[in-house]
Amino acid sequence: MRRVWLLALVVIAGCSKGGFSERRAAASGNELRTTLAANPTTLDPSTVQDIETMDIIRNVFEGLVSWDENNKLTPALADKWVMFPDGKTYTFHLQKGAKFHNGRAVEAADVKYSLERACDPHRNSPTAANYLSDIVGAKEMLAGKVRAISGIKVVDTTTVQITIDAPRPYFLGKLTYACACIVCREAVQGSNEISKIGEMVGTGPFMAEALIPEQQFSMKAFDGYWGGRPKVDRVVELVMKDSQTRLGKFRSGEVQIAGITRQDVPAIRKEFGDQVHLWPRPAVAYLALSPNGYAPFADRRVRRAVAMAIDTKKTVDLLSGTVNVAEAI
Repeated sequence: MRRVWLLALVVIAGCSKGGFSERRAAASGNELRTTLAANPTTLDPSTVQDIETMDIIRNVFEGLVSWDENNKLTPALADKWVMFPDGKTYTFHLQKGAKFHNGRAVEAADVKYSLERACDPHRNSPTAANYLSDIVGAKEMLAGKVRAISGIKVVDTTTVQITIDAPRPYFLGKLTYACACIVCREAVQGSNEISKIGEMVGTGPFMAEALIPEQQFSMKAFDGYWGGRPKVDRVVELVMKDSQTRLGKFRSGEVQIAGITRQDVPAIRKEFGDQVHLWPRPAVAYLALSPNGYAPFADRRVRRAVAMAIDTKKTVDLLSGTVNVAEAI
């Protein structure tokens, strides 16, 4: 799958019609304005699922590891890690100088707290079971049988050890998901779900600033970020559910980045050329033959016959032309 965006450099957008310079003057200095196709569903990394909200969460919170621009595993809050010869135990060493947005240094105890918080059955995380249950004791905590995860050990202030139930080469990749992000204990204790900006205290490059439901989410650069201060001072994400509205705001220069639908790519490319950018992302979309919507589809053989008769590549090309086609099973 790919996400599709329109990007404009200030010098390019400044040439567009619609009074761009006047609109931009209303923004503060070095500010990036972009769009969200939906209102944020949560402010809590342990419960987020949708891609729009995920983009916000990942700028404010971080996990031990992450992906780089080439989809390769890269250190995040963990500066380095060592895997034991048995392939089941990992020792993570935290970044020197890593701090929460409130100025407190990140500790190994925060890692244990955050992963256990995500697996707390009272939180009812929709993702923790999929991404964290390989850790020894996580399934028991998710089931409400224990109150701590035995496979997470605080070695010292900056070292945490995680043991999984069997060697799994994909385990580190699972730790990149949002439910493995590290949250600030004192900011969220007593709150079942992070729902206020003041509770949204992470270690990421940006600090949550304000949320106006159905209108916008804003965040500002974190001066103390361990990876170096962001190059922009502020990011404002405007909620615009209609793709034509997003496109109109881009044309007028009111936003510098706008998400567009895959179906609109051919036409928009004619207008904006190389300002249209496509990025791969790990996601799956599919068309299903529902047995409840059409009586003959109740028979699995009929569904398989229809599926075999469809030219999947041609169908995808006609619908979007921007995604890869999975092999038929």
